[in-house]
Amino acid sequence: MSICQSGEISFRWNDVKEAVGQIRWLGDHQRPHFLRWIRQFVQSEAGGMQDPEEARKRFLESVATRDRVTDWQIEQAGKAVLWWQSRVRANDPEPGVTGSWETVRKVVVERLRKRDYAYRTEQTYLRWMERFREFSRNKAPTHVKTADVRRFLTHLAVRDEVVAATQDQAFHALRFLFVEVLGKEFAELEGTVRAQRKEKVPVVLTPEEVGRLLVEVPLAYRLMSELYYGTGMRLSEGVRLRVKDLDFGNGYIVVRQGKGGKDRRVPLPQRLVKPLGERIEVLRQLHAEDRAAGVAGVYLPEALLRKYPKAGTEFGWQWLWPMKRLSVDPRAGVPRRHHVDAKLLQRAIRSAAQQAKFEKRVTPHVLRHSFATHLLEAGSDIRTVQELLGHARVETTMIYTHVLAKNGSGVVSPLDRLS
Repeated sequence: MSICQSGEISFRWNDVKEAVGQIRWLGDHQRPHFLRWIRQFVQSEAGGMQDPEEARKRFLESVATRDRVTDWQIEQAGKAVLWWQSRVRANDPEPGVTGSWETVRKVVVERLRKRDYAYRTEQTYLRWMERFREFSRNKAPTHVKTADVRRFLTHLAVRDEVVAATQDQAFHALRFLFVEVLGKEFAELEGTVRAQRKEKVPVVLTPEEVGRLLVEVPLAYRLMSELYYGTGMRLSEGVRLRVKDLDFGNGYIVVRQGKGGKDRRVPLPQRLVKPLGERIEVLRQLHAEDRAAGVAGVYLPEALLRKYPKAGTEFGWQWLWPMKRLSVDPRAGVPRRHHVDAKLLQRAIRSAAQQAKFEKRVTPHVLRHSFATHLLEAGSDIRTVQELLGHARVETTMIYTHVLAKNGSGVVSPLDRLS
């Protein structure tokens, strides 16, 4: 019985079982579950979608809503679907990209933009692909294998001593190259030396310290900084807010396309309602000036732009924190008003910390850490904090429980017991 079709290729279930049985990095007890996830994916609505990233995301979101499904099961389902998609593409009669690395680079950019990857991610992926090409000694794209990837990732961990997050970044970039562009299977990576994951207790400010910091932040960035502390948003999420993301009536902000491509809601601090309302009126005037000057609309994802061609010129889609000057969009090649550069806020926070004479290393992300810790100190449920932060796993949020006690452990020093 056919289980899936890709172009002219039809896969039978027995063939799939045989292929899964040959995956060396999969334990025997895991194979039945692996096969079950593949069957469920293929038979689901997501299994018929053309965009593999969106299909995988849609399927995992549906899995996460089921009762009694754990995080490790969701992770297992993601690995199964990713392996399946890799195998389908490797056997697709439409060949992957061939030719020079320059040709491959152009196709990588084209496909990343088609799937609305952030420009920053695009540049990161291209840098890793270039480093991989150099490491492979300019071996032709059609000749590179996962064995080359295994050696490269191991080199990063052993010789370059990169942190785990950096190695993960390289892994995802090369997986996109192999699966989405070259049409090759991306598996058999057992034996790769993994970079060490170091558990770091986050830097957290006390409420009094937050107040001291915000007073020192330049006025141009103070409202932004207050919003970061008041909502717990990531740096990239805050700078990408649009006017329509603020819901004053219901008292929340919609954070769109956060980590993992998920949307979520965070509270709109009541003390910021008035200054944010005043800011929007200033933006309304700036928007009118841009329209009168014929400035191109703000950047929108391609899929949205195709559906709503004029949305970029509508007021609701304007950036909440726009740059004062126009800049050329590197993707479209036209001058438009971009959102503020995150580096400017980082500098403002760093300077404010110096003015406040903090010995701690303070960044905008410290405001997010402080938001989470202060909510837990006030008695908020950890699951609620997890949702507000946009963490996929509650274990990630649990790290904030490590800093709830003033000394980091809750233990009273014996010296303090002496009379």
